[in-house]
Amino acid sequence: MGITCLVVNPADIPSSHKDEVYKTDSRDSRGIGQALAKGQLRGIYIPPLHQEADRTLVRQRKKIWRDLVRCKNRVKGFLDYNGINLPEKFDNPNWSRNFITWLLSLAFPFESTSRTLQYQVREVELLRKELLAISTTCFVL
Repeated sequence: MGITCLVVNPADIPSSHKDEVYKTDSRDSRGIGQALAKGQLRGIYIPPLHQEADRTLVRQRKKIWRDLVRCKNRVKGFLDYNGINLPEKFDNPNWSRNFITWLLSLAFPFESTSRTLQYQVREVELLRKELLAISTTCFVL
């Protein structure tokens, strides 16, 4: 439509304490107009939609990774609670297939305790698969 538009960070608009206390639309627009007339405002970068979509995918990957770390910590806490020490060869953040096999082979006095660990390990494996899938997607883009 031929209208020049400038997107600015609200924190970059100069204001006094009085402007903060007596906040009205007319007071805000007057302050923005004065700052714009004095050349005090600089536009911020607005990424294109495809870049925002890519960022969303990367954020989702980070959420899955955090969930995986939480699940692993839950399993380690469960083992600690049940008095099981990790063998030194498995005490690292990268869980191998051998470690998962060892976890699933642990014997507990109650079936419900074994099932709890099985469900926790299954959740870790599901999140690992999801992390692999989304990582493959992220790096293919």
